[in-house]
Amino acid sequence: MIVDFGSCWVAGIAELSVSFTRDIILGTADYSAPEYRYQGAVSQASDQFSLAVLLYEMLTGKLPYGGHYANATDLHKLQKLKYISAMQHNPLVPYWLDKALEKALSISPNARYKALSEWLQDFKHPNPRWVSRRAQPLMEAHPEMFWKILAFSGWLVALFVLFLTR
Repeated sequence: MIVDFGSCWVAGIAELSVSFTRDIILGTADYSAPEYRYQGAVSQASDQFSLAVLLYEMLTGKLPYGGHYANATDLHKLQKLKYISAMQHNPLVPYWLDKALEKALSISPNARYKALSEWLQDFKHPNPRWVSRRAQPLMEAHPEMFWKILAFSGWLVALFVLFLTR
C-alpha cells in the first residue's frame, strides 16, 4: 500500500473546531491534485487524481503532464497543461485505459469521475465509447493509400535492385 498523507483528503477534517492552516503543501507535488496547489476544495476526486498519477507512472515510467506539472503553481498555469497520452510512452496501453486515465487526471475536479467506483467500472468493463475507437490497420482505414505506399515501395525496391546489378 502506498500512502502519501500530504495528498489525501480526510473526511470530517473541515468540521473540526480547531482550525489550522498550512503554508506549504505536504506530500509529493507531482502526485498531489491541482486543487491543493490553488487552495481549491479537496474531495475524493483529489485522491482519484493521485491514484491516477501512480497508475500512469506504473504503466509508462513517466508523469502525465511531464515536468511542467511541478512548475504550475496557480490555476491559470495548471489549466494550460496538456495531458500526455500514456500510449505515447507505452504503445501497449489500450486506448480505453488511456481515456480512463485522462479523465481521472483532469485538471478540473468536476471533469473527473464522480465516484471512484465509476473509474473502477471503466477498468473492469471498458467504456464502450472508448472501446469502439480502435486503431484500424492502414489497409482497412485507408485502402487507397495502402496500395499507393505498397506500389511505391515495390518501385523503390526494383530501382534499388536495378542499381545494385549494374
